[in-house]
Amino acid sequence: MSLHDFLDDAIEAARHADEQKQMHEKIKFMIKMQSAMFEKSMAYTNVIILGGYAGVFTLLSITKDFLSRSSVILSVILLAISLVFFCSWEVAKMIFYSSYNRRIVPLLNLQQPPMQFFSELEKLRFHEQKQQLRFARWWYVILILTVLPGFGAGGILLYGYVRLLLGV
Repeated sequence: MSLHDFLDDAIEAARHADEQKQMHEKIKFMIKMQSAMFEKSMAYTNVIILGGYAGVFTLLSITKDFLSRSSVILSVILLAISLVFFCSWEVAKMIFYSSYNRRIVPLLNLQQPPMQFFSELEKLRFHEQKQQLRFARWWYVILILTVLPGFGAGGILLYGYVRLLLGV
């Protein structure tokens, strides 16, 4: 192998290593972005869903005397289904974040140089963000299982309210 070939191989290896590093940085950035977007959309959705529950329960209290027994029962069953999925999701989130926090505490108790601490913390955050993206896949399913029955119950109760207003 000539010196020229050796240098070409070394340059190619360095270029490949640089490309790998850039790709790794892009992946880390994308995971952070996706994780942040998921977190924000979850918070916003929770506010909307909680507002929806307040509205539906208000409609239930106003219209229950003017709806048929089967309509009231169906709307309550749909609300219960929606609430079970919503509350189950919130409990799963609580467990997820509690588990993450439990992994941070030992880092705080270790006597280590700051650079090592921040390196370990970054690894932990990166792992948490990857887990959060896996978690996000289920969020869409739970969102549908929460919203559809809630809309069904709201529709039944809204129908009763319109009938009440029209005097039918």
